[in-house]
Amino acid sequence: DKANVGNEFVNANEKHAFENVKEHVLKYCSLLHNTTSERKVELGNIVFKKICERLRKDISYYSDGM
Repeated sequence: DKANVGNEFVNANEKHAFENVKEHVLKYCSLLHNTTSERKVELGNIVFKKICERLRKDISYYSDGM
């Protein structure tokens, strides 16, 4: 947990994306308090797959020269 993680971004878009994801994760983690472990794993897998899919699209976009 870095206190100054916001200073490590290359540009404002990266920082904005990070802040949005962080806000989303913290908001929904608090909602999972009474959720079973099995459901947490299921939801985590769904989120992980979506993140990987988005990263693949972003990498493809930037590697193709935008």
